[in-house]
Amino acid sequence: MFKNTKIIYHLLGIILVLLIPSIIFPSLIHSHSIPTAFIIKDTVLVALLICFFYAHYHLIIPKIYNSKKYILYGVILIFIFGFLCSFAIPFKNLLPDPHVHSKVELSNLQYFLRELRQNFFFFIGVLFASLALKLNHQWKQIEQEKLNAELSYLKAQINPHFLFNTLNSIYSLALVKSDSTPKAILELSSLMRYVISESKEKFVPLEKEIDYIKNYIDLQKLRLDDTVSVSFTTEGEIKNKEISPLMLIPFIENAFKHGVNPEENSIIDIFLIVQGENLLLKVTNALVTRITDSFTKSGFGIENAKTQLSLLYPNKHSLTLEEANHCFIVTLKLNIS
Repeated sequence: MFKNTKIIYHLLGIILVLLIPSIIFPSLIHSHSIPTAFIIKDTVLVALLICFFYAHYHLIIPKIYNSKKYILYGVILIFIFGFLCSFAIPFKNLLPDPHVHSKVELSNLQYFLRELRQNFFFFIGVLFASLALKLNHQWKQIEQEKLNAELSYLKAQINPHFLFNTLNSIYSLALVKSDSTPKAILELSSLMRYVISESKEKFVPLEKEIDYIKNYIDLQKLRLDDTVSVSFTTEGEIKNKEISPLMLIPFIENAFKHGVNPEENSIIDIFLIVQGENLLLKVTNALVTRITDSFTKSGFGIENAKTQLSLLYPNKHSLTLEEANHCFIVTLKLNIS
């Protein structure tokens, strides 16, 4: 869809540029004298300038300018400009210029120099427009590549961090020879399949992300058994919505990592609601004794998630971390449009 729109914009721009002679000199269209020759000559010139624009954008800048062959670049531009002006010489006698009222015939050289003066600013305008658009496009590509590299680095940190915690959970089950160990391994296999297949994507269906969260919670329940009360509630329309993969799990993982103590009343409450293009995630876990002193500091996963939010959802999210009523509460508001 985006590519089709881009093509339409290009076609409209080309048509508009081709109409420049008639826009600048509308009286020539209705004239019954020879001035139509003027329109023909300038329309051909504009068509050649359009060809130059695309050749400069797609070929000359990438191959010559970006290779820092500036002398060759300058020579090519001079040659092209000279050609654009010299093409009009055959028109001198066949299609006389209506704006030349003098009966003194110009020589080919004089005609050529006059074309240079008349077309110089048009040529420079096309040149700089093409150069500016190309450099802007290249700058955006570089920024996108930097963003992708940083996101890949962050996701590479998330995956081992998640795997380490989950393997510890399964190890705990194996130590007590729990019958849940095989099921836990299958759950981990399902989770890792999602991590490997989907985490490379920039966005995934929200339904898949929620299924991933459910599988993660089920795996944690197998490890913790009845030592923690966990609730996960979703509301709203989640179909046809997308989100960056593994965007929500760090906040949920943090609750299981720091909010569970078998000797205390451990409660984790996860609430997710989607209203239109807005997503709200609220994760609440009880403060337990063993992490009371360090709870004001967010863990590695949360810090990582903050960075991803700033990169993927700039000015489209709000995140608050707070303690209230002996609970640690994470509230994330996200515009997923």
